[in-house]
Amino acid sequence: MRAAKRTLDEWAVIISDMRASGMTQKEWCERHGINFSSLIKAQSRLKGQTRKDALQTTPFVRACVALQAQKITFRVGAISVQTTPNDAAAILKVLAGEVPC
Repeated sequence: MRAAKRTLDEWAVIISDMRASGMTQKEWCERHGINFSSLIKAQSRLKGQTRKDALQTTPFVRACVALQAQKITFRVGAISVQTTPNDAAAILKVLAGEVPC
């Protein structure tokens, strides 16, 4: 009897566990009864899905905000953006996904 088809979310957990194990992919698959070629196909599908999702999701990042008289500076890593207090609220709504950009 064929095993039920796993979702991408289920594969993401399986792949995360496999990577954390320190074993090779083949060793891990043999030990856990996972078909090696299924694992490789799932990794490929997840990689494609991740690229697609990257365009649709907004990850949380640590940002520094500096307030000066009439401007606000947002810094994330090496990127710096200056704006006015009025525009800052609109920018934050876009970053939070409340309004489309």
